[in-house]
Amino acid sequence: MEDLLDKLHGSTWYHCIDLNTAYFQIPIFQDHKCKTGFSSSNGLWDCNSLAQGLCNSPATFARYMENMLSSVQAYTIKHLDDILCHADTKKCQFLQQEVRYLGFIISGSGVKSNPDKILPIKTWKAPKTTQKLMQFLEICTSYHKFVRNLAGTAAPLCRLLKKDTPFIWTTKYEDAFFQALKDALIQIP
Repeated sequence: MEDLLDKLHGSTWYHCIDLNTAYFQIPIFQDHKCKTGFSSSNGLWDCNSLAQGLCNSPATFARYMENMLSSVQAYTIKHLDDILCHADTKKCQFLQQEVRYLGFIISGSGVKSNPDKILPIKTWKAPKTTQKLMQFLEICTSYHKFVRNLAGTAAPLCRLLKKDTPFIWTTKYEDAFFQALKDALIQIP
């Protein structure tokens, strides 16, 4: 326990989670259910999910938790169904009515684009390579729900990315498609 508590050093915020009916969230394989049998006045029963009181439940649940939280183990302490999350808060946002997340602004009124992420598109230069075109199209795709007919407008540019197609950038691509996509992205609400 001491080494677990040592992990908390340097953290300034903590969040405790006690998972409700945690064991019951883990299903038991069909061919193993017979090992969980019990009787009641209503007959014989088998468990469909892990239950407290089964001899292997704690170890099985601990294994699930270890697998599930392995990518954040530096910031979590687990003991059966109790989880303690801890972090240094320099980049954290708590109890906000509006947050910036993955290039979007999310609030109670909905999701909109983050102007800070859209701004660089205004000065984006015409791509000279397939890699630069691919970068631009990836940005466009992330905002697809805000741009009407994005796929149709981007289709000619996407054809330039095909394996056997030479990358030859012309004013046709510049004016009709690249600039049209830039304009559409800049005007996103």
